[in-house]
Amino acid sequence: MSGFRLRWSELTKEGWHSRLPTGFPNNYTYLKPGKTKKDVRGVDYFVGEEELMKYLDRVDLGGFKSHRNELQLIDV
Repeated sequence: MSGFRLRWSELTKEGWHSRLPTGFPNNYTYLKPGKTKKDVRGVDYFVGEEELMKYLDRVDLGGFKSHRNELQLIDV
C-alpha cells in the first residue's frame, strides 16, 4: 500500500472525506471532518494528494518537536 493510501485510510477513520474533481486538473479535494470547500484551503481542506501530504508532514514534524520538548522537560 502506498504512503498516501495508508495515510488516507487512517484519516478516513478519523472522519475525513474526499470530493471528486469538478474540472481540470483532476485532483480530489480532501476535507477535515465537518469542513467544506467554503472553509480555508491548506488548513481545512486540501486539493490533491501532494498538498495533503505536505500538510501532514508539517503536522507530524510539529508533533515530533512538541513531543521532543516534553521529553527534554522531563529529563531536567
